Amino acid sequence: MTAHPIHIRDLDRDDESERNFVLSAWKRGYRGEAAEVPHEHGPGCPVLACMDRGAYYRLMEARLVPVLERASVVVACNPTRESQLYGFAAGDRDALHYVYVKAVFRGRGFARRLVERVMRDPSARRDPPMPVTHWTHAAERYAVSHPGEIVFVPSLLVGDEAA
Repeated sequence: MTAHPIHIRDLDRDDESERNFVLSAWKRGYRGEAAEVPHEHGPGCPVLACMDRGAYYRLMEARLVPVLERASVVVACNPTRESQLYGFAAGDRDALHYVYVKAVFRGRGFARRLVERVMRDPSARRDPPMPVTHWTHAAERYAVSHPGEIVFVPSLLVGDEAA
């Protein structure tokens, strides 16, 4: 597989198309992933698979918009055409929230680089296990190959806006 050039930068929060890319990929990706992934905390989230599609997207939009306002979000993009996005990662000092890479770019180390960049914040949690707020197939594979390095803590997604 040939190397594919990549540039990682902060999400342009003023660019509606970038924000829409992140929200859309997160909502669509997690709907399928959460329903299927078994882990030590029980099965994925079968309620998401059974929920009416419109209700799911409204619920996730209401939950994710505040996360995007407070979290660090980085995108992977084409270095010569930065509007061509390959994926993103979102996290804050307490947890890694979500990582997404377009299928065609998976297996090239983009997700690893996105996570390294988003968790670079000096206030980010450094000691394992790193809390993650979404348990996906990729999280499961990572947990199996790196025991004790990540832990599922969905309540950290809510953050201070619930107070």
